[in-house]
Amino acid sequence: MSKILTISIASYNVAAYLRGTLDSLIDPRIMEDLEVLIVNDGSRDETADIAREYEARFPGTFRLIDKENGGYGTTVNASMKEARGRYFKLLDGDDWYRTEGLVKLVGFLRTCEADLVLTKRTEVVDETGEEFPSTARWVSLYGKKYNRMTVDLADLEPFIYGMWVAAYRTSMLREHPFTLPAHQLYTDRLYVCYPLPWIRTVAFLTTEVYRYRIGREEQSVSNASRMKHIDDLENGFDILLDWYRDLPEIPAVNDEFLKLRIARHYNGLLEILIMLPASRANMKKIREIDRKIKEISPALYKVCGQENRMLRSFRRFGYHLYWLRKLKKARNTV
Repeated sequence: MSKILTISIASYNVAAYLRGTLDSLIDPRIMEDLEVLIVNDGSRDETADIAREYEARFPGTFRLIDKENGGYGTTVNASMKEARGRYFKLLDGDDWYRTEGLVKLVGFLRTCEADLVLTKRTEVVDETGEEFPSTARWVSLYGKKYNRMTVDLADLEPFIYGMWVAAYRTSMLREHPFTLPAHQLYTDRLYVCYPLPWIRTVAFLTTEVYRYRIGREEQSVSNASRMKHIDDLENGFDILLDWYRDLPEIPAVNDEFLKLRIARHYNGLLEILIMLPASRANMKKIREIDRKIKEISPALYKVCGQENRMLRSFRRFGYHLYWLRKLKKARNTV
């Protein structure tokens, strides 16, 4: 690979933020080692023009990929095919990196061979600038329990991580290729799960890199957006279950990590289904999803219950507790 790190930037109508995003990646110490793919997903604003501006200023680092609108997953698909970096990392067009953290990451990756490299993220409130550093479990584990920079996955306790903190070895992604669905939200959940069966080593770099903007109502991660796009959540989880069902046999330790990750996605879906107006249809959805999980893997079914006390109660009382839960929520909002 001709570069150390490829950064894929999903860009859809992010002209108001994109210059700040791209500026955060500029440092003379790393420009030759960095490939930044700005994937314009059919934007209707000046996103592409800004990308061309940076491409002209730094032709060896920044590159525009201009494509028809297909949704977040298709921007990742496009950049994975084009990537020339030894490692591959995502960045949303309205977020940014801490420049000094990125410099440290690139320096570390120059000699790294791990399949997965984890770095810290900080949430930043859009309006006030208030910061909330990462409280991810792996951050607290590293240094207390693990004293090596690179650890075999088999020596780690299962933990959750998101796309913001992950850099994957590109050759591993090429050896086990996948395609994310088009025109669907929340495909980053699939992106985190799909490489998990193939990871053997994990490296920890406890410097902050990702700066995640929060507090905007239109964000897809808001509860209002999730309720509006519940079909995307349901379809994405169904795709994930079908993929898991069809997996070949994988090492037990990878399966443990994967089950925990799937269970956490299930928790998020259940939470939104409970927030929706009470209906027999929604109760039926919960029951049918739970039944499908049990049919695919009794072990996964067990882990999902261990991760969610409410789900355990639903199962115990035949899901009729759903109505009591909705009534309790209604009373608490009065």
